[in-house]
Amino acid sequence: MLRAIPLALVLVSAAPALAQEKAADDKLVQQIMQEIELVPSLYARSEAPVKPETLPRFAAGKLSAYAVSDKESVEQHRKRWLADKPAYAKTFPMRAALFEAAQEAEDVRTLKFPMSLPAAAAPLPTPKQKAAIMQFQASLGMAIFKLEQAHKQMEKMADLRNKQKILRWKADFDFAQARVQTNLIFLFECEFTLGQVRADALPKLAPD
Repeated sequence: MLRAIPLALVLVSAAPALAQEKAADDKLVQQIMQEIELVPSLYARSEAPVKPETLPRFAAGKLSAYAVSDKESVEQHRKRWLADKPAYAKTFPMRAALFEAAQEAEDVRTLKFPMSLPAAAAPLPTPKQKAAIMQFQASLGMAIFKLEQAHKQMEKMADLRNKQKILRWKADFDFAQARVQTNLIFLFECEFTLGQVRADALPKLAPD
């Protein structure tokens, strides 16, 4: 996950240099922000995304090394992947692994995670509540499996990632892999907590 830090530091440290350098193109900053969100965060899924216009101005020189260096944008490459995944993966395996992870994370994001337990007359969950939790755990288990497979595929791309000359793709890949890892941690925590609920291992509530 720490490989994702360098570009983040560039974004944070770029603003002070504006007194002496030209500001980065707004379109470039927006594209980078969109690509950071290729793999959505499950933990922060309810939070509004950061708006590019609320960010500080960045120095063009700091971001110049992160140009796509390609006739097609990252989004255009993703559309090519969606159109023919096997063919695209043969030509761009590392990018295909990134897009696959993004797709799996988006699918998991559609699940409605129970973040609270409805109050009941009894101090412990009712059989009906436990049945609903068990049903959700089945969906959660499948989501974890698919996301783990996407993560393993990304790990197989380590050599290609190290050889990648376009820093933009390398940074996008690193951010995506970090998000996959944090999403898996979140899902495992949810699975464990729901298991505790079904086992009646709930904390004692205050009188109020």
